[in-house]
Amino acid sequence: MQKVTLDWSTYLAQMEQILGLELDETRRAELQLQFSRIGRHGRTADGLPPRRTPGNRRSV
Repeated sequence: MQKVTLDWSTYLAQMEQILGLELDETRRAELQLQFSRIGRHGRTADGLPPRRTPGNRRSV
């Protein structure tokens, strides 16, 4: 599996432009921090086996 590294500053700039937002530097820095944390949690979860739920009885 290929590792993907996201450029959060570019992502936030695009988000600001698309949504018509104007973030100050403090808020932008905090969002970058939060997105980085979410990204780390996502990478950790990618290594886990799929959850089994009552409606998902297929073998993986």
